[in-house]
Amino acid sequence: MRFRHPATLGFCCFLTAATTVVTASPAAAAEPEYADWQLSGTSGTVTLPTTGFPLAEWETDSSGPQIHSGATTFLGADTPFGAEFGSSQGQEYAFIRPAPRNQPSTTTFTFSGPTPASGWGFATGDIDADTIQISGADAEGNPVSAAQLGFQGGFNYCENVPKPGTCASDPGNDVPAYSETGDTAVLTGNGPDTHGASGWFKPTVPLSSLTFEFSVLQGSRVYQLWFATQDDRGTARR
Repeated sequence: MRFRHPATLGFCCFLTAATTVVTASPAAAAEPEYADWQLSGTSGTVTLPTTGFPLAEWETDSSGPQIHSGATTFLGADTPFGAEFGSSQGQEYAFIRPAPRNQPSTTTFTFSGPTPASGWGFATGDIDADTIQISGADAEGNPVSAAQLGFQGGFNYCENVPKPGTCASDPGNDVPAYSETGDTAVLTGNGPDTHGASGWFKPTVPLSSLTFEFSVLQGSRVYQLWFATQDDRGTARR
């Protein structure tokens, strides 16, 4: 048997240990931080899992609002919102209709304390043959400007790969128009019934409430609503 010098053995062991450290598996990616929704009739709560984010109570005069699972309708990682907060596949969202007789519906979220001034956002989906007006109040209850709601852009979640099941053969070309009227941010659909037309926001000031006013342009319409935060380390799963 060949004799190895102790110093050589020690050096080899050092290299092995160093190699083990360098090639160690990276830490697991952070989970998406999407809202947990509760609904009873036309009111409920929204809980975001990030430490310190205030509970929201919400109420609506929508006809038959629902909470959906996110299995077939979602904001994939290829969408702007998904790139920021992680894919919403399998994450809950609200499914909100007009008021009875197709009248405009109002949905209001009241937070138990001021929201953070950054690090969270919301997205509205399926804004095609309808319009949605969004307004907010600051920590003192005063209206915030439309710009402070932090509109980030329009997109279509049917462009994502994999394509959500509800998109069917929709190519994902439709994107709602954005405008501001006073303290109100407005997303307006282009008219025809499509899938996936969306817009997203990242508020830049603490909010005490958010209000969504939904009006139909033609037909019988709905919209989808997601809330999400970055995780406690300021990152989201990609």
